[in-house]
Amino acid sequence: MQLHRIFLFVPVFTLVLALGTAGWAGVTVDEKVPDFSLKDIQGNSHSLYKHLKGDTKAVVVDFWSKNCPVSIRYDKRLKGIYKKYKDKGVKVLAIDSNYNESLLEIQAFAKRIEIPFPLLVNPTSSVATLYGGETTPQIFLIDSDGILRYTGSIDNDKDVGADGRVPHLENAIDQLLAGKTVETKKTRHFGCEIRIKN
Repeated sequence: MQLHRIFLFVPVFTLVLALGTAGWAGVTVDEKVPDFSLKDIQGNSHSLYKHLKGDTKAVVVDFWSKNCPVSIRYDKRLKGIYKKYKDKGVKVLAIDSNYNESLLEIQAFAKRIEIPFPLLVNPTSSVATLYGGETTPQIFLIDSDGILRYTGSIDNDKDVGADGRVPHLENAIDQLLAGKTVETKKTRHFGCEIRIKN
């Protein structure tokens, strides 16, 4: 499903195409990000900086939603990235920062689709506000020193294996693991607007 078709969902969801190259309030590429601590859907506490300790090379933070059709479409791709890199020191943390998605609903959905990485709940949207998260999905790739190395989309909205697909996140991870400078530091992120309670 390409981006122009996504707008069929507009009556139900607010969909956003944001310019990653323009910058936004929140964290900045090549600068240290603030720590956060949230509970997952089982009630266990997770701190970003604790996840960065030990042999961890990077953490992928993804703003996630159980209701957004774009986020749902990317669940399989994100699980594939987790499986591809989990033995290479790369962790994935998904964060639901939508105030209107209940814990019970999130738990049931996560169980049904078998999410293998921690799914954190943030109904106050504090971490989305802190990081400048706007859409689900939206990616923040953080290295072992807590430096933001890439932010934006997982890819350019083409299916895995499709001609012309650019795997932005995987490219950034590969360059980071190889000790190289991440060439593309920001891309457009697109999806449903994070629902923040006014």
